[in-house]
Amino acid sequence: MKESANFRSKDLTSVSTHFRFGENWRDFVETWVTPERIQDAKSRFTKLLRPEEVAGRRFLDLGCGSGLSLLCALEYRPTFALGVDIDPQSVEAARRLLSRHAADAAWEVQCASVFDAALAARGPFDVVHSWGVLHHTGDLWRALGEAARLVADGGVLVVAIYRRTRLCGFWTVVKRLYKDLPASGQRAVRRLYKALFCAYMLLRLKNPRRVLREYPRSKRGMSFDHDAHDWLGGYPYESARAEDVIEFCRERGLELVRGNIRRPGSGLFGTGNDEFVFRKRSMHRR
Repeated sequence: MKESANFRSKDLTSVSTHFRFGENWRDFVETWVTPERIQDAKSRFTKLLRPEEVAGRRFLDLGCGSGLSLLCALEYRPTFALGVDIDPQSVEAARRLLSRHAADAAWEVQCASVFDAALAARGPFDVVHSWGVLHHTGDLWRALGEAARLVADGGVLVVAIYRRTRLCGFWTVVKRLYKDLPASGQRAVRRLYKALFCAYMLLRLKNPRRVLREYPRSKRGMSFDHDAHDWLGGYPYESARAEDVIEFCRERGLELVRGNIRRPGSGLFGTGNDEFVFRKRSMHRR
């Protein structure tokens, strides 16, 4: 848990200690989101959450980013949907997206952290959703514990967490350096990353152009370029073994009901996320 130790003395609720994902999300919302890509995101969303688990329920999105997951949830008519993010630019991006595509739905987006006591006071929630966020908080296990506490009895927790690979230490260093580069330096790193990725696709006898063209269908509607910036800059950074995540949640009254868990790869172009859907036992008391 080295990253947690590094951040122990820092304010984990402040965007100043984190990579500014919001700049990327604002550009994503303004330049990339189309009805087709929203549909790609909805397709991925429903592979984890079933419509009946959202309909008529209270939905919380921790680290809402662009607001795309919130928009997917609103398709299934929750009684209320709340999105929170520590980055004001993410909050702005999400509000713009939802104002355009779900203006009449019951939603709210605000600046807040999973560690904020005020957020706990608004719970519990029937669905707590946090895709690819908790490993960027600076204290993964504390964040996962707080997310679990926000789930109502009988409710579900949906999380995606970086799987542990042999290259996690390498990527921690890359992300720490990338985070503090000027914009020109970040662009240069992204170009190199993309070139290496395309070369790797060729070595695997795959057409790089086709892979990049079809990328949004498998990546929640994300473009390769936005996703690369998100991956390279995602600091603080932690990863976990799937069995440790499952055991941690089981000890807090949450049982795994479905997910997308894979064997760790090399981590050469990213570690990838394991996806989990847990249900909180109704007899469990917080």
